[in-house]
Amino acid sequence: MPLLPALDGQQQQPLMLEHFENLSDPLRKQGVLHPFVSIVMIAPDATIGGATGWEDIETYGISHHQWLGSFLALPNGIPCADTYRRVFEKISPRAKEDSFQSWLSSLVTDNGAQVIPIDGKQLKSSYDRNQAQSALHMVSAIASEHRLFRRSCESG
Repeated sequence: MPLLPALDGQQQQPLMLEHFENLSDPLRKQGVLHPFVSIVMIAPDATIGGATGWEDIETYGISHHQWLGSFLALPNGIPCADTYRRVFEKISPRAKEDSFQSWLSSLVTDNGAQVIPIDGKQLKSSYDRNQAQSALHMVSAIASEHRLFRRSCESG
């Protein structure tokens, strides 16, 4: 089976937007500077891009402002880290998960993509305090349809 071409992120963004529009907006309408859907859309993009916290999400938004503005309403620029935190604290975790799963399912079914399970572990007792050696981390990925297996191990 031949490999499929990479998906065009620009084309996928509006489709992703459809799956997150069903989340209910927990914000008061008075004094709101940023559209709810823009906040909700930037966060998963940033996380996919490597963001690990609210400040990282804000930094991602700032560095991708022009691109994000091509498909999201950003009348007051990129939200600050505290805005992301406040919004996501108020959204139902189940609703977020359902939206994200719906989006991922559509990627797989509409584009013939394959889900590749990834597993990560920190190897027990691999940290050496005396040598200032950090723990070893192992990541495994299995593409079962193509019978491919990849394992990476590095100090962390």
